[in-house]
Amino acid sequence: MNRSSGGHQLSHELCAVIMMRFGQIDSILNCGAVGTRWRKFMEPDIATFAAADIDPSSIKSMHCQFKQDSISFKVPSCRMYFVPSIRPDGWCVYAMDFVRKHITVLDPVAGSSGFSNKNIKVHEHVSNKILDCLIKCAKEFYSDWPHKTERWSRSFRMITECNFNSVDSGICLTYLAKFFDGERLVKPMNKENVDLHRAVLLYDVMRLDANLSHLSANVLEFIKTSFHLL
Repeated sequence: MNRSSGGHQLSHELCAVIMMRFGQIDSILNCGAVGTRWRKFMEPDIATFAAADIDPSSIKSMHCQFKQDSISFKVPSCRMYFVPSIRPDGWCVYAMDFVRKHITVLDPVAGSSGFSNKNIKVHEHVSNKILDCLIKCAKEFYSDWPHKTERWSRSFRMITECNFNSVDSGICLTYLAKFFDGERLVKPMNKENVDLHRAVLLYDVMRLDANLSHLSANVLEFIKTSFHLL
């Protein structure tokens, strides 16, 4: 768990666990009418498969993300998909709004200086491949999937006045996925808020459904100290 508590780049595996846990929390706190939920958190493997031009529909993890969720809510009716992606300079997350047909690029490494022309081209390329992959996969699982890839727009948001490095980008992507409501961040992203989020996130992950691991004494002490600071 050190990789979520600072000093290390977020691993692919831990990112997948965090996004899974966000989905579990949403199933309790942010579920509206029976079978409806406004957002879905994807694990980062779909971005990896998209980059490698691998058909995701035959991958077990993709079946789990789409078909198991169908038990608790109607996936095709979901408005927003949050897709994390790892790049050489750090993590980012794409907020894919299927109602507006709009992708919001949320890149914490862009910081206060904004996106360079090179970064914009890279994000356009990556998000296009992820969108194609996501829709192809969804159509494989749902005969009533209504969405297509044509005529999507993008925006590149200035999301923070602080500068975060590659190591911090992992915790920042989880912050962005949690607090972006499709239009704006409901809670400003600054270093203080990100540090508080880090502490709560550690607690949330250890409460992952079906988690049978035991907390070590130093982790328990870290969590206790963190909550005293909240």
